[in-house]
Amino acid sequence: MRRAGSIAVAVLFAGACAPGDEPEMVGRTGVTSLDGDLMVVWDSCGEDDIATVSIRQAEGDGAADPDAGTLVGEWETGQRNREEKVLGPYASDDPPTLEEGRGYVALAEPADSTQQLSPVEFTVDEVADLSRDGVLIGDQDDRVVGDLRDLADC
Repeated sequence: MRRAGSIAVAVLFAGACAPGDEPEMVGRTGVTSLDGDLMVVWDSCGEDDIATVSIRQAEGDGAADPDAGTLVGEWETGQRNREEKVLGPYASDDPPTLEEGRGYVALAEPADSTQQLSPVEFTVDEVADLSRDGVLIGDQDDRVVGDLRDLADC
């Protein structure tokens, strides 16, 4: 597994926790490519099922704030998504429009708002440059390139 560069990722969940309480980190979100299509993958470390997957534009300073970044798309997960821990936004009824060179943040969100997974910041080019089994993984305030096994760093 190699580091993909340092980023500042600050995910704020308004109203998710009492003031001063931090959501419990229970896993990580990643992105990969399958036959050229973006796939969002995750591992919630055996905790709550993932209810939604969202992609937002990243802020210019590299911080991902769900309340500030423009929502590109949000999808509810079905039973198959939850079992396989993968969602292909381009296969949905409402696929996203992602521009080359622009930063995005993908986040798999548990139904329990007191928990969160590390989001992952990416560009379309970075995902396209991944090796066949490569996954760009959010790792709290950083991101790493690994494979699907590396998501389960619980």
